[in-house]
Amino acid sequence: MTTQLPKVSDAGQWMVCNGSFRAQQLHPPLDVEPSQSRLEGRAAHEVAQRLFRNEPFGDMVGSLSKDGVVITQELFDAAREYFNEVWGFCNKHGKLSDLHVEEPVAVPGYADWFGIPDAWTVVNIEGSKVLRIWDAKFGHRIVDPFEHWPMIIYALSICEIFQVEPDVIELVVVQPRGFTSQGTVRKWAITPDELRVYRRQVNDAVLL
Repeated sequence: MTTQLPKVSDAGQWMVCNGSFRAQQLHPPLDVEPSQSRLEGRAAHEVAQRLFRNEPFGDMVGSLSKDGVVITQELFDAAREYFNEVWGFCNKHGKLSDLHVEEPVAVPGYADWFGIPDAWTVVNIEGSKVLRIWDAKFGHRIVDPFEHWPMIIYALSICEIFQVEPDVIELVVVQPRGFTSQGTVRKWAITPDELRVYRRQVNDAVLL
């Protein structure tokens, strides 16, 4: 196996261009400071986590994130839209105690390789066991759930580590500031057989 593994969250890049991770190791970028959009994304995730913990939110707007980003009303509303999507789904189809938020999941077959899904749960809907994984995006550039590689890796990790055997896997992108004809919540569903095919593609890419 490789001595150093790429970030699961960057899989959208290195799965499309398998050599990109090795190239970045040989030629690290000079600018390592996070962009403003990334800092805003972190801030929105902080707000969402506080909402999941049921903390009072009256004083969130106008406060500063851990990175010093001002929590604007727009940013708060975006985080709350993501929270409402996840919370509402769990209230309707499952138990809130079965919801996992920002919990590291080991990628099976590799030492010290982890991914952190934004949120996931397993529910029964009309007799089918459904694994649903959410990815919260707070930027304006549209993110498509189709072949969303980080969530694919999260899915295969959850299935193997937690011994989940779903009938269907739903990968959901919640992007409050990304408007499309499908709305701000977009879903792509795959079967366990399809997930196994993607699993082989991930293994092939990591071994390069």
